[in-house]
Amino acid sequence: MLSMVVLASKNRYCINSKFTKNPDINVEELCGGSLETESSTECTSSVLSHAIACRFRSYDKVRSVVRCLKGIIDIEDLKTVCKMKGACPYFVAREMMRKSEIIFAPYNYVIDPSIRSAMGINLKNTAVLFDEAHNILSVARDSASMTISLFQFRIEIENYSSFLNTLNDMTKKNKSALPDELKAINWSSLNYVKRRLTSILEWFLSIQATLSSHSNDSFFTLEYGSGMLLMIQQGLFQDESDINEVVLHCSEIDEWASKLVNPSGSSKKNKLQRILFGMYVRGCGGVKTLQNLCRIVGYIFRANQQNVADFRLLIEKKIVKQRKKHGYGNIKEEEEKNTSLSLICLNAGIVFRDIKRNVSSIILASGKYE
Repeated sequence: MLSMVVLASKNRYCINSKFTKNPDINVEELCGGSLETESSTECTSSVLSHAIACRFRSYDKVRSVVRCLKGIIDIEDLKTVCKMKGACPYFVAREMMRKSEIIFAPYNYVIDPSIRSAMGINLKNTAVLFDEAHNILSVARDSASMTISLFQFRIEIENYSSFLNTLNDMTKKNKSALPDELKAINWSSLNYVKRRLTSILEWFLSIQATLSSHSNDSFFTLEYGSGMLLMIQQGLFQDESDINEVVLHCSEIDEWASKLVNPSGSSKKNKLQRILFGMYVRGCGGVKTLQNLCRIVGYIFRANQQNVADFRLLIEKKIVKQRKKHGYGNIKEEEEKNTSLSLICLNAGIVFRDIKRNVSSIILASGKYE
């Protein structure tokens, strides 16, 4: 019998009303572990307050549902089955992907390398069909581009620093309760990433402070060619070897974090392991941003910088015309939200080259006719 699975976002698949009906919870960011929030003499209340429990996240239940499902099943049917079985449909779909012959997914799940990797999608020797292919060029360009606001970047660094501080305190107090594989935390990589993030932030701040006015709406600098390369080398990465060093440290952190996903050992160790994962999920935004920067600048540096002409670097500070009157802090926040760094890809073929190397065939279909 033909097997099929539909991949969708955590928000789309979430069946936990405790989360979906809470506007303060971002399911995409916080979902990931079967976290516990019961009181514990081994953990401080400040740490526990960061943990979110999801009763549907159980690997035993997920695997049980996967074993009983056969044939073709859509999103709503899967959610119905999972509600009855008490299992998370998002992770059921992820597990079903391993044995499915046909996988339906949004464009960016296949095109964007970071999403493809996170979802565990292996394109090797597959046939890929893109429906509504007239939209494919913009999706491909977007997957090799990124924008981050100064405010968002600063918050990510603050969250990451807070994560490191709490992790340090927590592991000192609970060292005996940690599973053996988690005791050797790679502080070298964790601190290295913090230094790189801080360095980029300082460069970002120095550039935005010197922007020239080019319109009535914003101050900005748009760089390309050798000017863009010089700016990247001054503030982001020197060359491919520098990128590879950053990628290595980020991979070390990811490897450590991956050990937190599947708790093992005593219930006390399981609880601590889950809480550590919840802390990591909230603090790893800066790591993910750094990885995205590595990926996109890696395209620029690839093969002796052959793709330089296909990219632009834009740093822009939009003019805040109506400032809030509630003190300096709000004005500063508003200005930082309107200050952004963008790496913009102009050539969709850059991303498609990597896809073409792996798949056996690509089919483009479109119902749009001129």
